[in-house]
Amino acid sequence: MADSKQQQTLSSGLLPDITYGMPNSARIITTVDNNGKSRFVPQRAPRLYRDRGGYAVTFNYVTDELPLKMQGDIDLNGFLTDDAASPTSYIHTGNRIVNERGMTFTTVNFSPGVHTSMHRTLSVDFVVVVEGQLELELDSGESLRLSPGDVVVQRQTMHRWTNPSQDRPARIITVTSPAQALVINGKELDQEGFSVDGMGSKST
Repeated sequence: MADSKQQQTLSSGLLPDITYGMPNSARIITTVDNNGKSRFVPQRAPRLYRDRGGYAVTFNYVTDELPLKMQGDIDLNGFLTDDAASPTSYIHTGNRIVNERGMTFTTVNFSPGVHTSMHRTLSVDFVVVVEGQLELELDSGESLRLSPGDVVVQRQTMHRWTNPSQDRPARIITVTSPAQALVINGKELDQEGFSVDGMGSKST
């Protein structure tokens, strides 16, 4: 029988191991103890994903300020808590892309044949493809196919991710930082196309 923490997690829509057959990656966090020695942090929070409609997101870490205050593990405790009142809690995985006051470190798994909706966030996104291939399409109609090791610096563009393979999943690692809205022809850009209900659908 699930304990209260597991029940809260499941009720928040988070699930384990949505990897579409890829190995589940470990999240390793380090700290400095009271004697000045570097230590690995015990795994206090589960590795959980939010299904976004054929692709799945997990938060590796979230911060809410820069430079980051780490004294007393305040940042660590804010992330590992299952209290949704903490703006950096892993409980918020997949319900937001950008943290307006800090950075979000994320792993995203794509099932075969899935594509996201076209969307924009007010951020700069640093993206690394680590498994499979993905197509990155912009609203201009330009597109590129990316392979493991390719990196993207996404700067407030309208874009869509597609896994072109019908039998292989894909994975990216992202670090997202908030950015001031670009002004185009006298009008500020705004977030577009993002939905907390999921943004993925299968290619036909």
